[in-house]
Amino acid sequence: MCIIVLTIDTRNLIVMKRTLIIIFSVVLLLLTGSLIWLRYGVDQDHIQSILSNAVGPEYTVELQSARISPLKRAVKLDGLTISSTTDNNLIFEADTLNVSGIGLRSLFGNSISLSVLEMKNFTLVQSDSGIEIEEEESVRGASIQRINIRKLDFVDGTVKVQKDESKNYILNELFVQASIDIRIVSGEESYNVSYNRLNVDSLDVLFSDDRYRFSLAGFNFTRKYERLTLSSLKLIPVGGYEQFMRASPYRVDMVDLEIEDFTVYGVVPSAFEQDSIIKADSLVFGYFDIHVAKNKQLPGKPKQDNKKLLNEIIQDLGYGLEFELISFRNAHIRYSEQDTDGVRPGTVSFMNSAIRIREVNSNSRSPAVLTAVTYLQDHSELNTELRFTLDDEPFRMSGTGKLNPFDLTLLNSIFKDMEGIKIESGSVHELTFEFEMAGNVSSGYIHLLYDNLKIRFVDKDDYSRNLKLSIRTFFAKNFALLSENMPDENGTARIGKIDHEQEPDDAFSKYLWQTLRSGILDVLLRS
Repeated sequence: MCIIVLTIDTRNLIVMKRTLIIIFSVVLLLLTGSLIWLRYGVDQDHIQSILSNAVGPEYTVELQSARISPLKRAVKLDGLTISSTTDNNLIFEADTLNVSGIGLRSLFGNSISLSVLEMKNFTLVQSDSGIEIEEEESVRGASIQRINIRKLDFVDGTVKVQKDESKNYILNELFVQASIDIRIVSGEESYNVSYNRLNVDSLDVLFSDDRYRFSLAGFNFTRKYERLTLSSLKLIPVGGYEQFMRASPYRVDMVDLEIEDFTVYGVVPSAFEQDSIIKADSLVFGYFDIHVAKNKQLPGKPKQDNKKLLNEIIQDLGYGLEFELISFRNAHIRYSEQDTDGVRPGTVSFMNSAIRIREVNSNSRSPAVLTAVTYLQDHSELNTELRFTLDDEPFRMSGTGKLNPFDLTLLNSIFKDMEGIKIESGSVHELTFEFEMAGNVSSGYIHLLYDNLKIRFVDKDDYSRNLKLSIRTFFAKNFALLSENMPDENGTARIGKIDHEQEPDDAFSKYLWQTLRSGILDVLLRS
């Protein structure tokens, strides 16, 4: 779960290494040229010429004004625009670009050292269909080996990543306050950026469709200490559930996420830089709160690919994962779903959870092991252990669990709105389960002891009854459901058989739930 959270495609957040390299190349060449020509007097035409030479003939540079302050070691550019020469597509634009506290010694050591880099009202654009930047000219030609910025301040920016007509990403109202120290290593055909130090005091961004606001604070990574810390991270649906669903043309999960006191120990940056593996000793979440909601009244996306199993999702990330431990000390998980004819979403919750996932390795056939202690509906303790593979071999999962005595009426928060069923009474005395998944087929059993189960069908709008619902209730009580499953005089009770096959369009979470559901129904329904 945390992996999905932390790969909200951060590559698209302060993205576009190549575009940023252009900016820093511009700064480097501008400053070097400025020092040479400063004694002869520098005007706007000189600076614009320097910029044009820096980005090459494939790009056009326009500049409204430029000012250099030698004593402050500062440069200020107004109205800077970089666009492609052939089709005039925008690459970079900024109302203001301020650079101050320039380290003069670093300029002659193939590196950039700045006290402040500030951009206001800026736009960064990367298009896969646009002109490709030549590595030889734009990156290695600039010979940048290190960039150190004590204070980086991006104010009111827009980031556009244009993949194709069906995949465009736009982030706006982007605000970043940070400091960075990075190294750039150029090879024959590529370059690599490694962070010695990265501090983000605050980041706030609104997604272009006004559906999510993403923010984080207190992010700190220091290569020397192999540790990453994060004070807080939030992904908040703008306007809440109703506005989010109104803005969506298709059925999609709404995610409301909050993380606090997150620490990664034993980070191994070289594993990612050399082998594209995200590797660390442990990930610890001090506080984790997630609410996922779905509205089934919205149509499904057309031509949707078949849903993938857990290991297939991990394999599709494009990089490997190796963690000895992922720990959630205080986690709260809620799931809401609004039925096709429902008025409100029903909700089930797993609160005050302690979760540990050991030996997470997407390149190994050995299974990861998840152990969790949580409270169903914030009431009854549920203990679970899952073992699952993450490699590219056929998916395997096995699981066991035990639920303490539970009042079934607590499930009305989801059943009344999702199924139009009100549980009037019922008590679970024992519930244990054991199952196995092999690919998209699951099997196992559920041991469920309960008594005094009484239900009635209700209207999903106001929970009232009518003649039709009363007839359905009568048939359910007398012909469909067993009111109890308790040991007989011989001490035996009915055992539920788990037997389920995943449908092609079922998400993994639904596959897991319906695996358990098949065993529960095998106990509840009269044979």
